[in-house]
Amino acid sequence: MAFLAENAPKDLPELVEVQPIEAIEEVCAWADFVALEAAVDDLDRILNRMTLMKQPHLWEKTQVLIRTPMPCGALAACGACAVQTRKGWKMACKDGPVFNLGDLTGAE
Repeated sequence: MAFLAENAPKDLPELVEVQPIEAIEEVCAWADFVALEAAVDDLDRILNRMTLMKQPHLWEKTQVLIRTPMPCGALAACGACAVQTRKGWKMACKDGPVFNLGDLTGAE
């Protein structure tokens, strides 16, 4: 398992390899499962890189923890944490904040 993020969380099991998001192409070549942590503003860049890799089987094997503001205290009342998915807008505080990357491929 690989975890890609700008800043590695503490206390991850040794079994989890931590890499920067920029290493996504290399990691996806060997990882059975990929977990990303990214700001909502970085989603387009990540989706573009995954599309260029032309490995559609990775889309369902990759999950993204989306960092986004939740000013309403995770009550899904303000819409500030909205994320565009194939099935429309979802609230990260209510429906996430972890999403399958394949569900985000409809985002533009």
